[in-house]
Amino acid sequence: MSEEEVGQEFDRVVRAAMMALGQVREAMSRRAAERDRQTQAQSAAAIREQEQRTAQLRQIVGRQDFWDNATGERVANAATYGATLYNVDRNAATIYDTVRDQAHARFGINVDEIRAQHPDSEEARRDALMHAVDDRLAAMRDDALGRDDRAAAADLQDEARAQREQGADEERDAGEATPDSERHERTADRLDSEADVDLANEYGHEQDHDRHLNDAGVDDAAAARETSSMPEPVADHEAPRAPATTAAGHAREAMDSSYPQSAKRALASSAKGRAPKAKSAKQQQARERTSGLSR
Repeated sequence: MSEEEVGQEFDRVVRAAMMALGQVREAMSRRAAERDRQTQAQSAAAIREQEQRTAQLRQIVGRQDFWDNATGERVANAATYGATLYNVDRNAATIYDTVRDQAHARFGINVDEIRAQHPDSEEARRDALMHAVDDRLAAMRDDALGRDDRAAAADLQDEARAQREQGADEERDAGEATPDSERHERTADRLDSEADVDLANEYGHEQDHDRHLNDAGVDDAAAARETSSMPEPVADHEAPRAPATTAAGHAREAMDSSYPQSAKRALASSAKGRAPKAKSAKQQQARERTSGLSR
């Protein structure tokens, strides 16, 4: 499967998973309210199907080629989906944690911090992360273009230098300027002018690079900033509620608004309830060094 095919498969699965969330919420509500065995079986089947989609998304997000072909929209969709179900599905928690680690390692982006800046809207959190990743990717492209321009300018300058040396040798041998030596000098001047154009383009790419980094909010110091962490909850019904100012609190609020309490317990019956915890810089770096992606 090519990198683009991996991305397209992610788009297809995450679209189906997000569209099915409403049906799953309804199914879980019926399962909690109805004693009819057939209704309960249908609700359980809907929940299992959603869990399968989440597991499939976890596998895709864990692939190296997903990240090699990442876009802001795909990264933001993965983070949003993972945060929404973080407390009720271990695979969703893994999706969010993978996005958090890879976004920091590859782009210098602190996902927890971006989400915490938009406490009132999951859509705003998604859009902010999407734009941050897209701006960072644009900065990386600008950096690559600048390197290409710089290399091209160096090659032209080397060629101009060789032309001048050849012209100087011919002039020295003849004891005066010759048509050939003058031709070499004109060629060298033209090559120098072309090199100047490449250097000007490099400067333009550097300016674009810095602007995109600024738009992305990428700051090595900010990305490595210590952030408060949540205590590990002992059980879903006893889990301490994250303050509204933390990423964990926002993820729990999103989950609370999407799932009734009885439904959350039904999904979490086989997994310990957890919430996204903001990682310290030391924890983040250690995880990035040890967490590998599948091929």
